[in-house]
Amino acid sequence: MNNINIGHNNPPKKTRDDLIKQRSELTKSLINNMKPKYNGLGKRITPQQYSDSKESGFYVVCSSKEKVSFWLTISSKRYFLSSQNLPVKSFTITENRELAKELKYSISKGVDPREVLKNKELERQKEKTFSQVIDEFSQKQIKNWKYSTRTAFQNRVKVWINFNTRDSRVRNIIDKNFKDLNIGRLKISAITRSVLTDYHKAIPYKYQANRILDDLRIIMKWAFSKGHTKTEIKLEEKDFHEELKRIEKADPYSPEDWLKMRAVCVKNILPWSHKQMDSVEKKRLVSKLAILLAYYTGRRYRSEVLALKWNEIDLKKSWISLKDTKEGPFSFPINSTAKAILYLLNRFKNIKDHPLNFKLENIKSRYVFPSMTKSKKNHINDIRKTFGYVCKTANVDIKCCYFLRHSFWTAQKNLSTDAKKVLGGWKSNDMVETYDKKTDKLKMEFRDQAAQTLLQYKSNR
Repeated sequence: MNNINIGHNNPPKKTRDDLIKQRSELTKSLINNMKPKYNGLGKRITPQQYSDSKESGFYVVCSSKEKVSFWLTISSKRYFLSSQNLPVKSFTITENRELAKELKYSISKGVDPREVLKNKELERQKEKTFSQVIDEFSQKQIKNWKYSTRTAFQNRVKVWINFNTRDSRVRNIIDKNFKDLNIGRLKISAITRSVLTDYHKAIPYKYQANRILDDLRIIMKWAFSKGHTKTEIKLEEKDFHEELKRIEKADPYSPEDWLKMRAVCVKNILPWSHKQMDSVEKKRLVSKLAILLAYYTGRRYRSEVLALKWNEIDLKKSWISLKDTKEGPFSFPINSTAKAILYLLNRFKNIKDHPLNFKLENIKSRYVFPSMTKSKKNHINDIRKTFGYVCKTANVDIKCCYFLRHSFWTAQKNLSTDAKKVLGGWKSNDMVETYDKKTDKLKMEFRDQAAQTLLQYKSNR
């Protein structure tokens, strides 16, 4: 017999079917590592094939370096399901596995599987892409959003979905991660949690990535409610990048730094000092006063301090009643320093030739900090330039303007957490507890400085 010497040293030759057929659960990593076998001349010898262990008859074939194809074999008949470029996504495998399962069920019911595949293709052609769903959402859902929220959303879609940007750094990111970022071309049914998380990871800017992922979560929830997709996607907290609070990125201004900044702001602030100012200083005057008031009230500088109106202020009762804040209408008392600043601003209005002297019939006179130039809003909307000048002149670090609010509440060492929460207008203790930690840190630094000063004094004696 020819096979008498067959053993582990002389194994039987494998047939072509044995070489290409390997059974295993089809996964993303398994398929993306598939390669057809080539001979020395570079010509294809045999494709590589894996049969799925989860769904019998379902398998994948790799016949080139760029593509794989999914097939179903049942009753000795082969049915082509789809062809995909490498690397494939997890949802692609799941989608084809479900299609194979559906075809097997239709065959058991006596339905021609070719008709099922034909109908699926027609449905796929009619189905909207993710970009089309986003456009529909933008047209119907964001009209009543706040202007700043609506504009920010539109800008994110413009850059990260439509890839309409001139920023060379963003263009490089898009080119480098195009396969993960180009989800707008996908059909809405192909959008899964894994697709969105891969998209999120491809954006290196953590804050921006979290905002756009949250936008897409809202869009997919709306698409599910409208019947554009049959699956509801639920993202978890771990799918987002962990973000530091703005106050955790840098320390607020210390009391010593603020005293230096205040000295710059109060220069030439007296009622008649405007005659000695040049045109640049006159323009800075309003912004300097806004910086002072923002600190001594501890309110949000842009939406609450700069937009403050005289009819919201009661100087006799030392009280301000804001009609529109982040938490809704809010009233709070003001300290003597803030009251003195407002008295000074009110007096400037009646001084002839003063930068803040406006006619009563002028609409700008309603605002505490009126715009000195033509603008869409009748009050100044940006004090960053003057704030940078103040910091530079005072020789302190230039930080963002919202650190005025952080610095004020951190400096309130004698207020309890509940008192800070009520006076600051927060709904939860989260932000207040962050301020308390910063306050404790400042106390420790003050004690260390006092101890070092005392030791130095004793050593000098």
